[in-house]
Amino acid sequence: MFINYFLLISSSKFLNLKPHYGRIIFSSFIGSLFSIIIFFPKIHFLILFFIKLILSGIIVFISFGYNNILKYGKNLFVFFLTSFIFAGFISFIWSFFSPNHMYYNNGIFYYNISAITLVITTIICYFLIGFIKLIFNKFQNNEYYDVLLSVDGKEILGKGFLDTGNDLIDIFTGKYVVITDFEYIKPIIPNDIHNIFIDNIEGSLKNLSFSSFGKRIKIIPYNVVNGDGLIISFKPDKFIINNEISLDVLVGISKSTISNNNYNFLLNNNLKI
Repeated sequence: MFINYFLLISSSKFLNLKPHYGRIIFSSFIGSLFSIIIFFPKIHFLILFFIKLILSGIIVFISFGYNNILKYGKNLFVFFLTSFIFAGFISFIWSFFSPNHMYYNNGIFYYNISAITLVITTIICYFLIGFIKLIFNKFQNNEYYDVLLSVDGKEILGKGFLDTGNDLIDIFTGKYVVITDFEYIKPIIPNDIHNIFIDNIEGSLKNLSFSSFGKRIKIIPYNVVNGDGLIISFKPDKFIINNEISLDVLVGISKSTISNNNYNFLLNNNLKI
């Protein structure tokens, strides 16, 4: 169960998903029940393969849910990948150092090692998988991201830039704030509240009570090197990165133009993308 837990946490890292710890603990327990198969008579490898495939599918479904077949398939593949990396690492270490203390049957390895050794080895492997992901990301172009933003049935497409200087967080909800400018976002903002983003904030807040969009609005204080102030933000219905990563964020509206030929959104540096 301990190993299954770290495999699923590692998979969530690869997939850039926020782990649901309760679901991961439960699916880890389900996966650990499979280990009793080591005591069964030898099972044909094809039957064993389909048993493992079905069990892995159940574990991934419990841990990460189901959105569509492509995303589910990707989640399953990454879970297999992290499992292979972990199994390869553990097998290499213990086959090299203590082959007499290893037993294999029906696809299950049993190592006669102490609990402390198992914990230390698992944690090392967890950081190894994280390091592999870091190296993998270095070879990808992660500077710019495709962005889809949706509000009240209106959608806008753009590019996001991961801004290391943007650490803005709504202190009341804990949501990260993504920044864009009013001119770019204007097509999906109701006309009756455009002046909120043009005039001073204090003098325009009264207009919010007359707009259904008002319930989305949040005023967020910020501090920068050359001063502080307030920025108007809103809660979108969807904010999706690269057509697959859905983020629960607030979108802050800057009066200054930040859009250019390369990007339209300054993504928060704390986002797990």
